Amino acid sequence: DALDLVATEEQLGKPAGSDIHQGVYTLPVLHALAGPSGSRIAALLEGGAPLGSRAVAEVIRLVLEGGHVERTLEECRSRLRTAAQAVDSLSGAACAVLHEMGRFLIDRVHLAGGGQQPSPKPPSTDGRAGS
Repeated sequence: DALDLVATEEQLGKPAGSDIHQGVYTLPVLHALAGPSGSRIAALLEGGAPLGSRAVAEVIRLVLEGGHVERTLEECRSRLRTAAQAVDSLSGAACAVLHEMGRFLIDRVHLAGGGQQPSPKPPSTDGRAGS
């Protein structure tokens, strides 16, 4: 959801904002619609898909400026912590792979958006440090 708003066409392999262009409104856009810029975003989306490039660019700008991508990533981190607790009941490589998969997805958004810091390893619920 967030990657479509922060990555370049080269990183995505498709135009940035293509979800919005096609009328697919992902979680960051839905958060923005409920926020202070919601009426402006709703007006931009009102015509339906496909949206023009100027409308897409403005929606992306408003979503980013409103902090809605970071809010979505925070929700993702929270869900990853919950998932980590469930995954810790597994053993071996499956556990490690599932932990790293979640980190990879969040880190990919941060790096695409120009962020430098990878996400911290989620705490393990079985006493292992950052599995």
